[in-house]
Amino acid sequence: MFAAGIALAVFLPQIVEADGVRMLEFCKRSNREIVIAYVSGALERADLDSDTIAAALEGALERGDVEKFGLKKAWIAVRNYCTPGGDVPYQVADIFCDYLLLNPAQRRKATIDLLDASLSKAWPCPPILTSR
Repeated sequence: MFAAGIALAVFLPQIVEADGVRMLEFCKRSNREIVIAYVSGALERADLDSDTIAAALEGALERGDVEKFGLKKAWIAVRNYCTPGGDVPYQVADIFCDYLLLNPAQRRKATIDLLDASLSKAWPCPPILTSR
């Protein structure tokens, strides 16, 4: 993981500006630590955001607020996939790189949008979590 941290620090400016085209270049390299570091950070951020939204949703449900529908939409926007659990960054990197390779028309989109699309396709949530 130390190597991933160094790779991320060195390539951070390139990752911030990256779209799917640039990330696919990172996927093709023999050292994919850059992609793994990116997806690890994105998953951690989604977990933090999901926890915040879940706490707000729980409070809204307890109060009977109408706000719960907006919070549910926010939840789906932040996390429209359900990971199988465990240590998944390497799996996510594979899923993400495969998605970029197989969807050339999508590569000009923002990297985070492409990551979300790849994960929602690979690991969709059960209908109960995504329905209104």
